[in-house]
Amino acid sequence: MSKKISVIIKEPGKNPRHVAISDSPRNLQATVNGEVDEILISSDLVILINKNQSELPECCEVCSRKLSGTIVFCGIGHPDEDAADELTDIPVSFQEFKKLFPDLWEKGGKA
Repeated sequence: MSKKISVIIKEPGKNPRHVAISDSPRNLQATVNGEVDEILISSDLVILINKNQSELPECCEVCSRKLSGTIVFCGIGHPDEDAADELTDIPVSFQEFKKLFPDLWEKGGKA
């Protein structure tokens, strides 16, 4: 059963935006325009990307990794819990996110 989760979406050439989206596999694939892959940033933060990065326009750099296409920042269940792989609301506020990744607001930014 899908649910709405609070995420931050970053598209190439645009500033990040805070939205609520369905966590259904179909919707996540539509959001990243293809098969979804995950990059774990911390124990509770994950980036969802299009698995086929080579054919997409450059978006940004996060933790020294260049990412292409639309990317989605969201939370992930705690590894010690039963729902460890479950996507959750982003674990920080939009203001905290801006402080953590300020370069995402600059063209071709790095975070």
